[in-house]
Amino acid sequence: MSRFRVISAVATLALLAAAALPAREARAADEAWQKGATWVSLRGGMTKSLSDNAPNGNVGWGVGYHRVLSRHVIVGGTIEHELLGRFGPSSIIEVPMGAEVLLQWRWRTPVHPMMGVGFAAYYRKHHRTGADRADFQPGAWLKLGLGTPIDAASLLGLEVKLASVSSDGAFEDPVFGRDEPSSGRFSTKLVYTRAY
Repeated sequence: MSRFRVISAVATLALLAAAALPAREARAADEAWQKGATWVSLRGGMTKSLSDNAPNGNVGWGVGYHRVLSRHVIVGGTIEHELLGRFGPSSIIEVPMGAEVLLQWRWRTPVHPMMGVGFAAYYRKHHRTGADRADFQPGAWLKLGLGTPIDAASLLGLEVKLASVSSDGAFEDPVFGRDEPSSGRFSTKLVYTRAY
């Protein structure tokens, strides 16, 4: 079994486990932001590479696990599966696995903004292109978002992520063209979070 399939299987199992976990009874409407709260999240939306020869972009989904350390500081990690582009049977797929620190402001409104930084290993795969290739690349991101409670232990949010991913060098793909040694990524995802 390839590393890509193992990573995809682990992400799928984590997604199913997060969806199946029962939430404990909440004591207050803002319990999700209390110190010590644990967040398990599901996310999905659009993703795109910003390199010159990149395909138009496609969809991405993922799971996250975070811990509220204080009123404003949240730490955790995410694993995502992103289809950067597809042309016929050929595709470019990335699986970023990373850790992040988020700062969140609890305004006196139902919506709370956040900002964070993260560092990740990006598993990248060119699939069915005639020059198939898979490797890991380092990357970092800046994330901006908004979250609002939908009940005492559930949050709904929107996040925008701008990432930079490096590689050993340029790579010539017969379907998608030249892959730059370092390029950006842009994604927008809807996030459902359950707090425990």
